[in-house]
Amino acid sequence: MEGILPRLGQDPAYRDTFRRDNDTLEIFTDAGTVTVDLPTGGTRLEVVRDRRILKEANLLHLNQPRGLWTFLADLYAVDLLVLAITGLFVIRGKGG
Repeated sequence: MEGILPRLGQDPAYRDTFRRDNDTLEIFTDAGTVTVDLPTGGTRLEVVRDRRILKEANLLHLNQPRGLWTFLADLYAVDLLVLAITGLFVIRGKGG
């Protein structure tokens, strides 16, 4: 494994390996996944790249900014609750 990764331009340190079947080995690195076809010696490198908008949305979803963001999220939740409750009392028909 140490010989395969430098050949692909990757750091020779890896996190883990997984043997999918007798012919396939997967090597997990910080940059992505290297799949090795053992009988032929063929390799495939899958690189992981951050997607900017999804990463930022996930940070907000996990509440990593904390502080002001938590206050704004709670305020928004209260606003939605008020909207839902007042929507129960809307008058129907032509006079509503």
